[in-house]
Amino acid sequence: MTKQGAGEQIRAARERQGLTQKQLAGATGIHERTIRSYEAGTTEPHGVFLRALQEALELNQSTKGVA
Repeated sequence: MTKQGAGEQIRAARERQGLTQKQLAGATGIHERTIRSYEAGTTEPHGVFLRALQEALELNQSTKGVA
């Protein structure tokens, strides 16, 4: 993980894609409340959720962390 937190990376990638939190939730199957929690930094995605976010946001999956 870089110094930039996972939530900040998720938000930046989502905004680059022009997606709302609701649209990202629909694309990943992750509840919108959970997306908000990730972006706020109160929780971090792991496992299947991390993979779903990486795919939806077209992030490099070979690196550790979100981006």
